[in-house]
Amino acid sequence: MKRSFLLLGLVLFVHSACDSVTGPELTSPCVSWCNTVAPWPHDGQPYEGENFVVYSDGASLQARIDLVTIAENVLADVKAQLGIGSEHELTLPPGQTKIHLYAYKYHYQNEWGAQAFWGGLIIFSLDHLTLSKDGHTETGHYTRLVTHELVHVVQNLLVGSNHSYSTHTWFEEGLAEFVSALNPEYTIRNLSDLNARIAAFGEMNPIEIHNDVLPNVPNVGVEYFYPMFELTIGYLLDARGMGRSLHDVRDVFLDMRGGMSFPDAFEAHFGVSVPVLTAEFFTRIRAFLQ
Repeated sequence: MKRSFLLLGLVLFVHSACDSVTGPELTSPCVSWCNTVAPWPHDGQPYEGENFVVYSDGASLQARIDLVTIAENVLADVKAQLGIGSEHELTLPPGQTKIHLYAYKYHYQNEWGAQAFWGGLIIFSLDHLTLSKDGHTETGHYTRLVTHELVHVVQNLLVGSNHSYSTHTWFEEGLAEFVSALNPEYTIRNLSDLNARIAAFGEMNPIEIHNDVLPNVPNVGVEYFYPMFELTIGYLLDARGMGRSLHDVRDVFLDMRGGMSFPDAFEAHFGVSVPVLTAEFFTRIRAFLQ
């Protein structure tokens, strides 16, 4: 599963139980969520759109409608950018016919965050008691956060499974950052930006991050690694870099669906092996940014 709690460098790990909700009493049992990421209770009033169904512990109907509207627009845009057409199968988990969105209003009232997995994502509701007052539900930021997480969902739908531990973190997080522009204030745009980030954190190679484990350094994710992941995808796609396209990214996931490993699928579509890209990373990136 993938978690995005990037703004302000906060991290939130989901570990709730059905009886942990602090909002109104919920009379309906955990239905879909007990068997996925964690037992998140909902109020038995799901709201459905064309491609999504929203569950919540108490979000208003308008908040659910607005979330579905955002998600439908984002999904259409992500599919268009990746070149996903009717000929490309997007496989949901068994028994699921739409992407699930869980909008929490009462959970984690002093924290915030979102989390994606194979069949959907968890995110704070637009009428969250605390976060709606603190600017986190501002339309631009909220849409970027939904975009980041839906990119992860689409990755999983293309592969047809929860592939979180088979795709390298630098690639899938870089793609989500690149498409969503979640934290534009940290984007690395030139050599000066790169050198400043290295001066602050040291020269750490993002291609060496194959799983979700980052060095235990304050703000190293939001200010160093995620911008470096985004920069890497930019290098792979830009004509001044490797000149590939988001269709190549799509085809990496489709090849993984067919049984290829991530390193083999990546090399097949980007023309360079992960070990070579790792060894040459800073040389390539510095030339790209000049």
